[in-house]
Amino acid sequence: MNLNASRRFEDLKVMSFIDGSNLLIELSRFLDVPFRAEKPPDMAITLCRDLIYNTCGELGSTRAIRHSWFASIQGSGEGLKSYEGKLREAQLTPVIFPKSKGREKRVDIALTTHLLVEAFSRNFDIGIVVTGDEDFISVVQEAKRYGAQIFGCFFDTSINPDLKREFDRFFPIGANMTSKTREEYRKQLQSDVAAANSTVAGK
Repeated sequence: MNLNASRRFEDLKVMSFIDGSNLLIELSRFLDVPFRAEKPPDMAITLCRDLIYNTCGELGSTRAIRHSWFASIQGSGEGLKSYEGKLREAQLTPVIFPKSKGREKRVDIALTTHLLVEAFSRNFDIGIVVTGDEDFISVVQEAKRYGAQIFGCFFDTSINPDLKREFDRFFPIGANMTSKTREEYRKQLQSDVAAANSTVAGK
C-alpha cells in the first residue's frame, strides 16, 4: 500500500503506541545508567520522547494525532498522578497501571487493545509501535489487516527479529547517534538519577 499515491504526506495521520516500561529498561542499558523503569527519573522520559522524535524525524510533517505511553509504576495515588503529569508535560498521553507482583500483562493488553481499536476505526494512516517484545508480532499483523501501515521504532540490538520483519518500516533508535551525543545523554541522565536519589535520601 503506497500511502503517498493518493494523499499528500502532510495529510497522513500518525499515532504512536509506546511500550514505556520496555523502552525505559532498554534506555538504561543503552546509556549504561541504572534506574528503575517503574520509577523513572524525569530526564529518562524526556530522553525517550526525544529519541523517538529524532529517530522518526522524517514523519515530522505528518499530522500527529496522539502519542500514547503505556507503563506500570511502583505505588499508586500521588505517585501515579505525578508520573502521569510528567508524561503530559512531555506531550505523551499516559496509560498507566500500578505495578503488581510477577509479569506485568496489563500494559501489553492495554497497548494491544488501543492499537487494534484505533486501527479498526481507521483513526490513523501510520501507526508507530515502540517496543521490541515478540508478544506483539500477531498484534502488528492484525493491525496491518485494517489497511494502515505499521512502523516500528526501537533499539536495534534489543528488538525481536521476527517482530522487526513484520513492520512496514523500522526506525532504529540510536543507530546514527555519535559517541559524543551518547555521552552527553548519559551524563544528563546520570545527573538526574543522582539528584532524584539525593532527594529520596534526604526525606
